[in-house]
Amino acid sequence: MTRTRGRLFALLAALCALPSHAAPAPPALHDQVARVLVCDWVVTGAGTPRYWMGPLQGEVLTRRLRLSRHLLITDAFSSRRADLGTAVTDIETLTVKLAALGKQFAAEYVLSGLIEDCGDKLKIQPVVLLKGNPKLFAPTVMEVPVADALKPQVEVVVGRFVRQMGLKLNPDEFKAMQAYQPSAVPEALELVGTGWRAWQPDASALAVTKWREALRLDPRCSLAADALAQASLAQRRALLDEAKALCIKQVADRPDDPDAHYQLGLVFADAGNWRDAATCYQRAIGFKTTHLEARLGLGVAYMQQNQIAQALDQFKAINDFDHSNRKALYNAGLCYARQGEMKEALDLWALGSKQFPDDPIFRAAIEQINKAGTNPMLDGLQ
Repeated sequence: MTRTRGRLFALLAALCALPSHAAPAPPALHDQVARVLVCDWVVTGAGTPRYWMGPLQGEVLTRRLRLSRHLLITDAFSSRRADLGTAVTDIETLTVKLAALGKQFAAEYVLSGLIEDCGDKLKIQPVVLLKGNPKLFAPTVMEVPVADALKPQVEVVVGRFVRQMGLKLNPDEFKAMQAYQPSAVPEALELVGTGWRAWQPDASALAVTKWREALRLDPRCSLAADALAQASLAQRRALLDEAKALCIKQVADRPDDPDAHYQLGLVFADAGNWRDAATCYQRAIGFKTTHLEARLGLGVAYMQQNQIAQALDQFKAINDFDHSNRKALYNAGLCYARQGEMKEALDLWALGSKQFPDDPIFRAAIEQINKAGTNPMLDGLQ
C-alpha cells in the first residue's frame, strides 16, 4: 500500500468513526502534499435561486486553497470545462458527478458543496469526496445570511477538511487561507459568479460584460481580472483553431501553392508550435526558393528550437537575395551573438545602423553588448 493510499484510508477511518458533529482526529503525517480538485457548488431553492453562487464558491475556494504550498489544486475552471453537464439536485447525484470528475483528474480529494437558497438565508453544506470512497463526507449544514455565504468555506473546508488531510500546514498559510477575502464589494462578487454562469468558450460576450462591470465596481477584484484573462485566452484559442482549420483546407485545395503552406506555418508559429511551423515553411520554400517570408519564418522557428546554425543559414540566404532586409540582417547578427561570434554580430548590426538609421534596434543591440557584454534577448527576433 502506498503512502498516499495509507493516508487516505487513515483519514477515511477517522471521518467515519466519529459522529458528524465531532471533528475527526487527523491521521498520521505522511506525504506533505495533497492533490485537490475544486468543483462548482450546487444551488437549489424555490423561486429564483442565486445560481451564480455555485461557480463563485468554486472560484473563491480555488484561490483560498492555493495560498498553501501543500495543496496541489486543480481549479474550478478546469473541472467546469470537463463537466459533461450532469444534472445535480441532491447529494446522491452530486456524489456521482464528483466521483467521475475526481477519477478524470486523479484527485485525492474533491471539494464542492450544496447550497439551498431560502431567500434571506442560505443553507450551505460543504462536502468532500475521498479517492476510493463511494460516499461523500458532508459533516454539517450551516445556515447563514447571504452576506456570509463564504463563511462555510473558512469554518468547514479550511477549518476541518484541510486540517484533517494530515499535512504539516504552515500556520501562516493556514491563517492566510482563513483570512482570504476576494472583494469588499458584494455586487462585484455577484457579477463574477453571474459571468461564470453565462460563460461559453464560443459565446463569451455576456460573461465578459459582467466581469468588466465587476472590475469597474472593484478595480482590485482579482477574480474578475483572472476571468477576463481566461476569456481572452479562450477566444484566442478558438480563433487559432478556426485559422488552423481554414489553412489546412487551403493546403488541401492548393497543395502546390507556397503561400498556402506559408499561411499554415504562420498559424502554427502563433500557437508556439515551432516544429510544425518549420515544416510548413520548408514546404513553401520547396515550391518557391525566393519565398523570403517563409525563409524568415523558418529561421525564427529554428532559433526558437535552439538550432542556431540552421537559422543563420536562412537569414544569410535572405540577405543574399535582398541586401536591405532589415529583419534578416538583425536576426543574423543575433545568431552570431548566440554562437559567441561577437565581432560578426557587431559588424552586421553596425551595417544595419547605417542602412536603417531610424531603427533603434541595431544600436540597442550594440550598446547592450558593449555595456554589459551580454547577448540581446531572444525576444528581439524580428
